[in-house]
Amino acid sequence: MPLVAYPHLKEHELPWSATAPLPLRIATFREYALALAALLPPQLGECLSAAAEFDCAVRGLCACFPDTVTGGRRADAARRAIRRWVVDRYAAIDDTRVVRGMGRAQCAAHRRFERDLVSSSPPPLSARDATWIGAHAHALRDKLRRLPHRGGEHYSHATWELEVANLVEDVAGAAVGAELALPLLEWVGGSSLGSAACTASSHMMHGQ
Repeated sequence: MPLVAYPHLKEHELPWSATAPLPLRIATFREYALALAALLPPQLGECLSAAAEFDCAVRGLCACFPDTVTGGRRADAARRAIRRWVVDRYAAIDDTRVVRGMGRAQCAAHRRFERDLVSSSPPPLSARDATWIGAHAHALRDKLRRLPHRGGEHYSHATWELEVANLVEDVAGAAVGAELALPLLEWVGGSSLGSAACTASSHMMHGQ
């Protein structure tokens, strides 16, 4: 059951050492977040299909990907998932009815992240490192599949996605600090929710 599997999600090791510099943490997080977002619930196979489930499961008419692949269609789907998580969690962050002043704080965080990103210049990862990071993400799913009493078997797609979104958010905070987690997630997913809100706030302040 999900509650049985929850501690294993939280205890999975970060894919960088405690002494890893910021540029390496950012580059590694990007690869790791996409690998996590691409994982299917533990009870399902690693196949994507436009056909019916019967065709995929029984007749084999589906597109199957190696566990560590994050390129192409799978990476695009992972980025879309991360963008959706960002909107679901942060779309109202500058609404004063939710938390007063949070919008201004996030604008400052976005500016700081942009400065840090430019100054740190995250290095491109080698193919070997990228493969290892994908395998590390997939090892979490394999661990859940091996739990006693089939601990990961009862994850619905919605429950699994919620748990993985929480995990990705936690790992983002571990990479750059909680205050910069949102801009990091936006950078990985390719969204501009926070920067757009900052632009809108700036226009309002200047009467535009």
